Amino acid sequence: MPRWMLMFVLMPLLAALGAASAGCLPSARTGDLYSDNPAPLLDAIHRAGRQRDQAAVPRLIELLDHDDDAVRMFSIQALARITGVEDRMGYDPYAPATRRRAAIRRWIDAARDGRLGGEASPPARVELD
Repeated sequence: MPRWMLMFVLMPLLAALGAASAGCLPSARTGDLYSDNPAPLLDAIHRAGRQRDQAAVPRLIELLDHDDDAVRMFSIQALARITGVEDRMGYDPYAPATRRRAAIRRWIDAARDGRLGGEASPPARVELD
């Protein structure tokens, strides 16, 4: 390939890399707990757990009923780390929905009763059948 053609191939690639490093392109690190995109959502869940973010507890409880297995698994791991509840209140991210929802009710009740420590409050948007 002639050198001048390489410039047409490499220049857009270099421009994209420069934009990404300058923060112009979205990054998983900027994702939040309300993202529809799984990568930034999982990153935000992991970060909440790592930072033991009590403010994230209501949203993490909501995410226990998410359609995605990975989101549910990351959420329960983050909740266990933040709250110190080692038995996870019987929650299994791979269990059938009815069994998961019974455990989610236990998490909601614990948040409502102030048994999760910190400033955790019950989630506002969980709708269990």
